[in-house]
Amino acid sequence: MKNKIILIFFFMNISGYGIAQEYTIQNGKIAYEYQITNQTGVITNSINNLYFSNDLTMFISNTEKGSNMSSESNKDTVDSMGTIRKTKIIRNSLTKFFFINNRTKKIIFRTSVGMENYTVRDTLTPISWQLYQEFKQVGEYKCQKATAPFRGRIYTVWFAKEIPVPYGPWKLNGLPGLILEASDHKGKYQYRALKMQFNISKEEIETVLALPKDVKRIDDMNVYIKAIQNECENTRSRALASLPKGATLMLDCDDLDKTRNRTQESF
Repeated sequence: MKNKIILIFFFMNISGYGIAQEYTIQNGKIAYEYQITNQTGVITNSINNLYFSNDLTMFISNTEKGSNMSSESNKDTVDSMGTIRKTKIIRNSLTKFFFINNRTKKIIFRTSVGMENYTVRDTLTPISWQLYQEFKQVGEYKCQKATAPFRGRIYTVWFAKEIPVPYGPWKLNGLPGLILEASDHKGKYQYRALKMQFNISKEEIETVLALPKDVKRIDDMNVYIKAIQNECENTRSRALASLPKGATLMLDCDDLDKTRNRTQESF
């Protein structure tokens, strides 16, 4: 009888070890669909990629083929009175990124203000998540709900404890599982994980988890904030001068409720 007990105990430990090894995640790549719905109802979509290792994450947005040139698109909408509104959307197609060192809590990100590009140094802000006993299925994973105020918005996310990495899209992080879905309280910004790859080659992950070689200068946040405060109105004035009477202009900064809050809400 004693031998049987020892034998069963031995196999239980081997089995448990195998499960632990199977779910050990060293690094990964997550493709998210990113959707923006602006105040006129115009929806834009892009595929954004999150790369991560133990301490580093790189979130790359606007990953469709493009360059650092600006782009324009036009859309006609009809309001409740039957009036046709002509909308011009101006956006910068710069490839943006958020490079985070989770050990030092430092962020370097690249973005645009008007037609100018900036690479900025920031600090990773802890997020005070509230967890709920609410669950839903996202793909093949059971996900739990969490909410938190962050940078002027309230975010709702769904994270999977089965994937025990504390990361997510953009700067959203700090939960006991990978964030598979995220949206702000007004539904303007939405992320949804489409594809996941774990334990990819060391060469690939090390190539991505570094600052791009074209980064020549890094500004402090105060430089970036001042640029936002000045440039949006200047860009608006220049663009309006080229539009016909009655036309509507939509700039990137109009995705937010108040231009002056863009420093809080967007980055």
